[in-house]
Amino acid sequence: MTAIGPLFSQLDSTSRPGALTNNSIATDFDRFLNLLTVQLQNQDPLAPMDANQFTQQIVQMTQVEQTVSMNQRLGSLIDAQETQRIQSAVEFVGKEIDAFGSTIPLGPAGADMFYNLAGKASKVDLDIIDATNPNPNSNVISTLEGAPNELGTNRIFWDGTDKNGEPVDLNGSYKLRVRARDINDNQINADVGFSGVAQELRNTGGELMLMVNDQAVPLTSIIATRTRPQTVIPITQ
Repeated sequence: MTAIGPLFSQLDSTSRPGALTNNSIATDFDRFLNLLTVQLQNQDPLAPMDANQFTQQIVQMTQVEQTVSMNQRLGSLIDAQETQRIQSAVEFVGKEIDAFGSTIPLGPAGADMFYNLAGKASKVDLDIIDATNPNPNSNVISTLEGAPNELGTNRIFWDGTDKNGEPVDLNGSYKLRVRARDINDNQINADVGFSGVAQELRNTGGELMLMVNDQAVPLTSIIATRTRPQTVIPITQ
């Protein structure tokens, strides 16, 4: 079960945007009241404070008090919005999501991926590459020639093995590369992504992330969510 406590602990009064400013104003307000009280207690009875000056100080005090109150209400509004955002994100946990991103969250059973073709392709070849190897001549882990070429979304499955059928390191970093060409051998652009079950929700540096096979996925990358997995075409050697 996803732990919600640590997520909401980010919403305390010291971490909220504007909290330091609000605390500073409150401190200045208290200091102002103390100074005004001391001033009234120690004024010369034969030369009391000018009425206009006293009125101006009272006005200043009121303005500071209003500023403190406004910051408190604004902070409460921000807290409410952040709480609602977290509660909405929690609903993704346990569901299968589609998210854009070339890095593949590989699990023990493999990885579900997809690519969106921007045009009609006559041929599509796919490469699984080792993202840690900068050499393009030796970083290809697995290849699928003649992959699905439908306009729009095409789904595939990688079983997590290399060209020789050997399992790859689950702790490695792998990416999907799409090589799509039209009938005139022109390159066709493709957006790539992956599918997986959101295992938990985390707050990473103030940004909410869903964990899929131990990979952090920003909420902004998610394009779909569902309760049932989609049928995919396996990559075969």
